Amino acid sequence: MARLSKAVGVALLAVGLAVMVGFMAFVLRDERFQKAAMYKERNPGNVMYEGQYFAAFTVHVFLIGGAVCGGLVALNGATLWLAASAVARLERVDPAARGSER
Repeated sequence: MARLSKAVGVALLAVGLAVMVGFMAFVLRDERFQKAAMYKERNPGNVMYEGQYFAAFTVHVFLIGGAVCGGLVALNGATLWLAASAVARLERVDPAARGSER
């Protein structure tokens, strides 16, 4: 069981890190948001540019949320992997913990 938990934990860790890195790449290269922020700064009070900024900011926030979710999935995977490692170590040290006394 510990072996399966380790495998699932490593898979979650890898998928979570990949999702986090992917979304962070989109966040850092979000030209639409940068351009909208620049236009809003240069034209204060212009409703059109403020609307474009709001739309770009909304997308930017969802991209950041995706990166955070990927980080949380990676954290869950790391926790599962570490817990399985601890259980496997405990089972090697204490054979009675396996339930062989039945």
